[in-house]
Amino acid sequence: MYYTFLLHSKKDGTLKRSLSLTGFTLIEAIIYVGIVSFILIALVNIADIVQRSRARFIISNTTNVTASRVLNMVDALVRNADGFVQTSGGTRCVFNDKLWLYFATSSVPYLPSGCMGQYASGAISVEPYLFEGATSTSPDSPRYAAEGYGFTKDSKYLYTAGSLNNGWHVSKRYLDDVLYDTGFGTNGAISTSGNFGARDIVQDGQYLYIVGGHEADSTTNQAKIEKRRITDGSLVTSFGTEGVVTSTNAKIFKRLVIDSTYLYAVGYAYNSGTSQNDWVIEKRAVSDGTLDTGFDTDGIINNGFTNGTANDVTIDTTHDWIFIVGDAGGSRTIEKRLASTGAYVMDFNSTGYRQTAGGTYNSATMDANTSTTTSATLSASADSHMKLFVPTNNYGGATTLTVGRAIDATRLNRPLITFDLSGIPANATVESADLTLTVTSGQATSEVVNVYKLLSSWSEGTGNATPNVDSSWTYRVATGSSWVAGGADNTTSDRSASSMGSTTITSTAAGTKVVIALDAATLTGWVANSSTNYGMVLIGDEGVNSNSKNLATREHATASYRPTLTVRYYFGAPSYPSVYATGTDGSDLIVEKISKADGSLNSNFGSSGKATAASATTAGYGVAVDGGYVFAVGHSSNDWYIEKRDSTTGALVAAFGPITDISNTDIPYGGVLVDEDYLYIVGSAVIAATRYQYIEKRIRGSGLLDERHGLRLVCYQDYPNRGQASSCTADPPHADVSRQDLTDPERIFVGLSDFAVTTTTLGSRDAIEAQLSLKFIGTTGLFGIATTTASTTARFRIDP
Repeated sequence: MYYTFLLHSKKDGTLKRSLSLTGFTLIEAIIYVGIVSFILIALVNIADIVQRSRARFIISNTTNVTASRVLNMVDALVRNADGFVQTSGGTRCVFNDKLWLYFATSSVPYLPSGCMGQYASGAISVEPYLFEGATSTSPDSPRYAAEGYGFTKDSKYLYTAGSLNNGWHVSKRYLDDVLYDTGFGTNGAISTSGNFGARDIVQDGQYLYIVGGHEADSTTNQAKIEKRRITDGSLVTSFGTEGVVTSTNAKIFKRLVIDSTYLYAVGYAYNSGTSQNDWVIEKRAVSDGTLDTGFDTDGIINNGFTNGTANDVTIDTTHDWIFIVGDAGGSRTIEKRLASTGAYVMDFNSTGYRQTAGGTYNSATMDANTSTTTSATLSASADSHMKLFVPTNNYGGATTLTVGRAIDATRLNRPLITFDLSGIPANATVESADLTLTVTSGQATSEVVNVYKLLSSWSEGTGNATPNVDSSWTYRVATGSSWVAGGADNTTSDRSASSMGSTTITSTAAGTKVVIALDAATLTGWVANSSTNYGMVLIGDEGVNSNSKNLATREHATASYRPTLTVRYYFGAPSYPSVYATGTDGSDLIVEKISKADGSLNSNFGSSGKATAASATTAGYGVAVDGGYVFAVGHSSNDWYIEKRDSTTGALVAAFGPITDISNTDIPYGGVLVDEDYLYIVGSAVIAATRYQYIEKRIRGSGLLDERHGLRLVCYQDYPNRGQASSCTADPPHADVSRQDLTDPERIFVGLSDFAVTTTTLGSRDAIEAQLSLKFIGTTGLFGIATTTASTTARFRIDP
């Protein structure tokens, strides 16, 4: 049996809310509905309800699972509470303007002797809920922030990065109403010294990664990266130095992105510490912050564009691509690189980058991929190397390969290596492939190494300086089967004339990884016809003395040093959707739709790939794409500007706006995030001539602010018995613990969205019942509601 109660307004009969109960008798259902309705009605102006639209309840045969869940939870809280929280003198405690029930962890009855901090386990409150859809920080330290530069979110929390007096300001808030999670940092925020503020923040479910600027001394600014725990904001000391990585020269990071192993931070480097000049990109391990030396040989790219700034980065982990956007030399610029090595992807505008005169890109995002790419990492099936100085010696059993010119022109060394690709289906298309080698030792001079496709078979052998057996400088297989030219040097019969990949090896430190991006078309041919896969020969810079490097073979004792080939492949036609970039063309806010494959503008979007906002706009600072729409936020006439466009045509969605003239707002530096229901926007507002961090939550469909109110059940937990079992599974705004929602991961809201939240105080339970003409029945465990006045505000408690 189930019952559903519908709350109507007597004035107009409009249906407001339905509540359902399953598995209860009619009398029980009436009791439980009475509890919640009591709270609802008492939170509004009682006199107004009685005089103008007295509420009434009727029974209907429909269900509402959410309302039933609320009622059952209220019932469970009441029945399981061990008593009121009260002082030793018997006065019921009011903490944060709330009355509390407490829950014991022991079977022995326990009466707390004081308030909040001396409980047995935890407490419950019922409190009013009011959210207007936007919030700004207060000037009370540590929550005050002047700017919001970046933010991220998960299913429950929103994390912001900004500035406070030029220092860093990081906060954690609830998505529901953007209130602080007071167990994070100090009352929900962390403020540290520095310069330029914290510019961006990302999360991986366990940790937060934050980047920005840091003042190293009175004249030099350094980039800084922090890794913090997502729960309480504490630094992870295994990352960098006590949780912090600082740059070794003058630079500022503006944005970052992460995959499962690495973080990619972008920004700009100062030229002699005087003016922003060069783009900079760093790749570091998320585990400890160390630079990945397989990325442009040292983990840092700072030899790209000059006279500009890299403003944002986005990653396509499926295809091993990163896209960086910004401005360079007065042109808005986007570049496409391999995430593994940092090398340009040359099929992108034939150069790896695309520039358009005028303006800048400030933010970029991507469509979701519609095709699946599979990744396979293979071990070498054969490897050896050839030495000109001992031309008939075989090294198939050696533990190292030598590449380059050891002393002079008589000491040339060329490795041979093959990977078995037969495990990849013959109808697959290789999208990208990375050859990874490990340095064991070498000579100090840097060396350019090229990889060439072999055109003839060869035999690995098992020798170690063994003459006249298997492959060598002279022989492919053994005596009588020679290379056309020694060292596989003939470009018609021995190897290809064109390189299928190259890199520069600068380090001789043991364990240094060398990653070489290989030509995908060559690998695709080998997959389709395995009989043509003879492997590769590596040729170093043989015109320079003393530059040879030793690399680990598949026989090396350290398994992680052995050669690998990572191949990413797909089936059927490739799917390369678009990058959406927003910024300015020099005068107005723009959104451009750019092909991820080749960098061309999508001619069906806007005007030749560019959608331009109204002339009052100046620039876009954030862009998000989801479900067929593109959302852009920017600046217009000193206020925020928000628009929604069709992701195919670029046309504005008229029912949404665009939204302008948002009171007191300044610039949405932090950009925009979107989920299936809401938009979240972070930036700054100017209130009474002071700049504050400002956050909005808007309904995705209409763009309206997410305004609502009603009741919220909140659970707090402490205390001397922490770590023991508890009836209450969440935490309070207390120095030692953090607050969580009772109904993790969502709060339960009970109430009508069109009722204003007001309070009143009545002298007793009987007075409330008389006022509302409601009675509660039962022989044991009677239910009721009592009130108290705290700071002149009435609060309500469920009274078993």
